[in-house]
Amino acid sequence: MKYKIVLICLLLVSFSVTMAQEKSFVINKDMNTLISRVGDFQNLVAPDGMSDAAKGDDNFITSVTIDQEQYAVAIEKNYLAVSYKKPMDAVMIASTWDITLTKLSDGKTKVTVLLTKVVPHGEGKENVDLKKTVSSGKLEKELEDFLKKEEEQSEDSGIEINESARA
Repeated sequence: MKYKIVLICLLLVSFSVTMAQEKSFVINKDMNTLISRVGDFQNLVAPDGMSDAAKGDDNFITSVTIDQEQYAVAIEKNYLAVSYKKPMDAVMIASTWDITLTKLSDGKTKVTVLLTKVVPHGEGKENVDLKKTVSSGKLEKELEDFLKKEEEQSEDSGIEINESARA
């Protein structure tokens, strides 16, 4: 019985490690300023999406769901590096990312981005290898660049949000 529990725990941990990919970086801005900027970023990458958020004294957690993004072998501008079990022309995939802001000091905030969920649609359900599908690093880099820019530039952020991959 003890071995079964250990085995189940190991399987759960290995699944969460394969899906949960985390990247952190520090921004030299106040957490409250960045909360607003994260909201602006969410509206850019997922304009139709709703998200949950929770705020504490020293942290802020929200999620962004990018729905109906088209992935194909030839598309390199996507937020995910998709692994296929067999070649496909294209597949629609939704991904969910958690964004956590942690106050380090008055003018420093740690930003953590975590890929939490990947959901292929249609034929992709059987064809996408979820254990090998990982973040491409593009969303994390776009968020970091967006947060580092000044607020007055938010209308024309200069960041190419991933419109080319959307259906």
